Amino acid sequence: MAGSRKAAKQPGAPLVVDGSNLAWNGRPPRAAGGLPSFQALQAAIKSLRFRNSDRDIHVVVDATLRHDVAPHERPLVEEAIAAGTVVQPPAGTEGRGDALVISIAEEVGE
Repeated sequence: MAGSRKAAKQPGAPLVVDGSNLAWNGRPPRAAGGLPSFQALQAAIKSLRFRNSDRDIHVVVDATLRHDVAPHERPLVEEAIAAGTVVQPPAGTEGRGDALVISIAEEVGE
Protein backbone atom coordinates (compact mmCIF):
# COMPACT_ATOMS: atom_id res chain seq x y z
CA MET A 1 0.00 0.00 0.00
CA ALA A 2 2.93 2.34 0.47
CA GLY A 3 3.20 3.18 -3.22
CA SER A 4 -0.52 3.16 -3.99
CA ARG A 5 -1.31 6.67 -2.77
CA LYS A 6 -0.23 9.65 -4.77
CA ALA A 7 1.34 12.38 -2.74
CA ALA A 8 -0.75 15.56 -2.64
CA LYS A 9 0.85 18.20 -4.81
CA GLN A 10 2.23 20.98 -2.66
CA PRO A 11 1.99 24.54 -3.95
CA GLY A 12 5.25 25.94 -5.25
CA ALA A 13 7.16 28.65 -3.47
CA PRO A 14 6.07 32.23 -4.21
CA LEU A 15 7.81 33.94 -7.09
CA VAL A 16 8.65 37.67 -6.89
CA VAL A 17 9.29 39.25 -10.28
CA ASP A 18 10.97 42.53 -11.25
CA GLY A 19 8.31 43.70 -13.69
CA SER A 20 10.20 46.80 -14.78
CA ASN A 21 13.05 44.70 -16.11
CA LEU A 22 10.56 42.48 -17.94
CA ALA A 23 8.95 45.58 -19.47
CA TRP A 24 12.37 46.66 -20.80
CA ASN A 25 13.39 43.17 -21.95
CA GLY A 26 14.34 43.14 -25.64
CA ARG A 27 13.69 46.86 -26.04
CA PRO A 28 16.23 49.49 -27.13
CA PRO A 29 17.77 51.43 -24.24
CA ARG A 30 16.32 54.78 -23.22
CA ALA A 31 19.34 56.56 -24.71
CA ALA A 32 18.43 55.09 -28.11
CA GLY A 33 14.81 56.23 -27.81
CA GLY A 34 13.45 52.99 -26.39
CA LEU A 35 10.50 52.70 -24.06
CA PRO A 36 9.45 49.87 -21.78
CA SER A 37 6.33 48.02 -22.88
CA PHE A 38 3.56 47.21 -20.44
CA GLN A 39 2.03 44.89 -23.02
CA ALA A 40 5.34 42.99 -23.16
CA LEU A 41 5.28 42.81 -19.36
CA GLN A 42 1.73 41.42 -19.42
CA ALA A 43 2.76 38.78 -21.97
CA ALA A 44 5.75 37.78 -19.82
CA ILE A 45 3.57 37.51 -16.71
CA LYS A 46 1.02 35.41 -18.60
CA SER A 47 3.82 33.07 -19.68
CA LEU A 48 5.20 32.87 -16.13
CA ARG A 49 1.75 32.07 -14.74
CA PHE A 50 1.25 29.36 -17.37
CA ARG A 51 4.63 27.74 -16.64
CA ASN A 52 4.31 28.20 -12.88
CA SER A 53 0.61 27.66 -12.26
CA ASP A 54 1.27 26.31 -8.78
CA ARG A 55 3.12 29.44 -7.64
CA ASP A 56 1.89 32.71 -6.19
CA ILE A 57 3.47 35.35 -8.45
CA HIS A 58 4.11 38.90 -7.19
CA VAL A 59 5.03 41.51 -9.81
CA VAL A 60 6.87 44.66 -8.75
CA VAL A 61 7.40 47.68 -11.00
CA ASP A 62 9.41 50.79 -10.21
CA ALA A 63 7.67 54.07 -9.47
CA THR A 64 8.53 55.55 -12.86
CA LEU A 65 7.16 52.78 -15.10
CA ARG A 66 3.78 54.45 -15.62
CA HIS A 67 5.60 57.56 -16.86
CA ASP A 68 8.12 55.67 -19.00
CA VAL A 69 5.70 53.61 -21.12
CA ALA A 70 4.03 54.96 -24.26
CA PRO A 71 1.09 57.28 -23.47
CA HIS A 72 -1.51 54.75 -24.64
CA GLU A 73 -0.18 52.19 -22.10
CA ARG A 74 -0.29 54.49 -19.06
CA PRO A 75 -3.93 53.71 -18.23
CA LEU A 76 -3.11 49.98 -18.36
CA VAL A 77 -0.31 50.45 -15.83
CA GLU A 78 -2.52 52.55 -13.56
CA GLU A 79 -5.34 49.97 -13.74
CA ALA A 80 -2.94 47.14 -12.88
CA ILE A 81 -1.58 49.08 -9.89
CA ALA A 82 -5.10 49.92 -8.68
CA ALA A 83 -6.17 46.29 -9.07
CA GLY A 84 -3.09 45.01 -7.24
CA THR A 85 -1.94 43.01 -10.26
CA VAL A 86 1.37 44.80 -9.95
CA VAL A 87 2.79 46.72 -6.99
CA GLN A 88 5.15 49.66 -6.91
CA PRO A 89 7.01 51.65 -4.30
CA PRO A 90 5.58 55.10 -3.57
CA ALA A 91 6.21 57.85 -6.11
CA GLY A 92 9.42 59.78 -5.55
CA THR A 93 11.39 56.70 -4.49
CA GLU A 94 13.32 56.16 -7.72
CA GLY A 95 15.55 53.12 -7.48
CA ARG A 96 13.48 51.55 -4.70
CA GLY A 97 11.84 48.93 -6.91
CA ASP A 98 14.67 46.48 -6.27
CA ALA A 99 14.34 47.03 -2.54
CA LEU A 100 10.60 46.32 -2.78
CA VAL A 101 11.29 43.08 -4.68
CA ILE A 102 13.61 41.98 -1.87
CA SER A 103 11.17 43.09 0.82
CA ILE A 104 8.27 41.14 -0.69
CA ALA A 105 10.48 38.09 -1.21
CA GLU A 106 11.48 38.16 2.45
CA GLU A 107 7.86 38.63 3.52
CA VAL A 108 6.58 35.64 1.54
CA GLY A 109 9.52 33.52 2.65
CA GLU A 110 11.61 33.28 -0.49
